[in-house]
Amino acid sequence: MKILLLGEFSGVHANLAKGLRFFGNEVLLAADGDGYRNFETDISINTNALNLKTLREDFMNPIRYIDRFKGYDVVQLISPFIFNKKIPFYNNLFLRYLKNHNKKIFLISAGCGYKYNEGNKNLQYSPCSGCLKFDKKDAACPYLKPYTKYIASDVESFVDGIIPLAYEYHNAYLNNAKNKPIISYPIDTDKLVYKENVVINGSVTFFHGLN
Repeated sequence: MKILLLGEFSGVHANLAKGLRFFGNEVLLAADGDGYRNFETDISINTNALNLKTLREDFMNPIRYIDRFKGYDVVQLISPFIFNKKIPFYNNLFLRYLKNHNKKIFLISAGCGYKYNEGNKNLQYSPCSGCLKFDKKDAACPYLKPYTKYIASDVESFVDGIIPLAYEYHNAYLNNAKNKPIISYPIDTDKLVYKENVVINGSVTFFHGLN
């Protein structure tokens, strides 16, 4: 199968690409490396600076690689925002072009977004309230701005399916007919080294890190 992975969150597509290739699929990964995390990618499509030079580069890169983005069995988007985040409406035009030049296109439900906020803000242990209080210092959620909601809604309208990575992402699209069963995060198990549990005073201690 020929697969195009677009965008990156926390190594999801980098790890998925390795697994898909292991099973004999032809995979192209185009992303920005997820900013400072700098995950490996085949094609760099976004820079993370804001100036006239990078604006021009981010505008031209998708066009430069346009022939390499066509003819795939499956295209998977890590989020609705893939191409040139500094000129968002350009993003949707390009994604619609890819929809018309590939067989299937899917959207991963991961990270924050307007649907995530709307679907999870009233949960007893919603991460949204803590995010607004501690991360955003009670500022408004950036994903609820009208233009970001429009861009995401437009992409959701023409993809063939929405694939959640975990319960809360499935919950966000609970009433959407395109919502698929949960497919959890791909993990490169070759990088995992087994260690015996550390028992302190008869208890096992777990570390739960926040990104």
